[in-house]
Amino acid sequence: MATIGTNPGTGGFRGALGNRSRGRRRSAARRFGMPRDTDKWIRAALLWLKKTQEPDGSWNAQKWGGAGNCNAAVTGLALLAFLGFGCTDKAPPEFKLTVKKAVNYLVKKQTSDGGFGERMYTQGICTMALAEAHGMGIGSRKVRDAAQSAIDYIVRVQGSNGGFGYDGGGNDTSVTGFNFQALKAGMTARLKVPATALARCERYLKASLNSNGSSPYSVPNANGTLPMTAAMLTGRLFLGHSATAQDCLLQARWLTTGGQHVQVGQAVNHLYSTYYLSLSMFQMGGKFWTSWRDAFVKPLRGKQEKAGPNKGSWPNAGFAYGAHGGRVYTTSMAVLALEVAWRYERTSRTSRRRR
Repeated sequence: MATIGTNPGTGGFRGALGNRSRGRRRSAARRFGMPRDTDKWIRAALLWLKKTQEPDGSWNAQKWGGAGNCNAAVTGLALLAFLGFGCTDKAPPEFKLTVKKAVNYLVKKQTSDGGFGERMYTQGICTMALAEAHGMGIGSRKVRDAAQSAIDYIVRVQGSNGGFGYDGGGNDTSVTGFNFQALKAGMTARLKVPATALARCERYLKASLNSNGSSPYSVPNANGTLPMTAAMLTGRLFLGHSATAQDCLLQARWLTTGGQHVQVGQAVNHLYSTYYLSLSMFQMGGKFWTSWRDAFVKPLRGKQEKAGPNKGSWPNAGFAYGAHGGRVYTTSMAVLALEVAWRYERTSRTSRRRR
């Protein structure tokens, strides 16, 4: 098991975040077969997000069609979209103030115990955003301390089974997926995450793996689903499992056979699935990636607004959870899926972890 906090070479545009600079981003897009205009599509979305940011640095989910109490969560997602495009508080000039305001909002939003006042979905998302911001050299020591405090909160409430629920530890695979990503972001940013937390993660990964390769919404539950399987495959790959390991191959094959992700319309209309399939299939590489890339990019781009006041965004209507998170949620999730070819470098395909 890897030791948290010892991932090599992060900070700025090095290590796992190394492809986010403009030149390397474009090189990665070409290398992994993303369309030439991907940068333009994403920039249009970021311009819409910039325009709709609140003066305090947040985004208001309800103002843009959302119904839930999730302003901190959608702010975290929007910030992640900017960070994934290589935006910092210093460059590029058109987005640096947007990033700075969003980071400052999350730091101020955080409570003394490291939480963000919403559900554990929000905890994972905001922790991931602050950890990435710190890993990219954004902000002062306050950002690092806030990111570390957020990680500490996750570790403190994690269940003995390794999982998370809406309000703390639990067995909700969906909530668990985002908090696993937060731990990965902490590793990437060289924050302190105890090895015991990773050991607990492994328990959940094991318990959530059905014999056919699928993963369920809750553990124990025999009924695997597409989004949860993609979420747990992402967790495996992010937490050190090799793309050639049997557990990863089992999950990837389940996702790509038997009418799973080939149901393009359903997957693209379910941005949660699109997000996790993009992360996991890119990390798996080979035909897993190329078949998914060819299936999702064009339909997703087709749903982006081409004109009008919401040009560059994705509508909340017609997307799963769009009514909860609103247009900020759908736009941010679509951008994160499109950034996948450079957002994180691929993990080693010959990792020492073989399961």
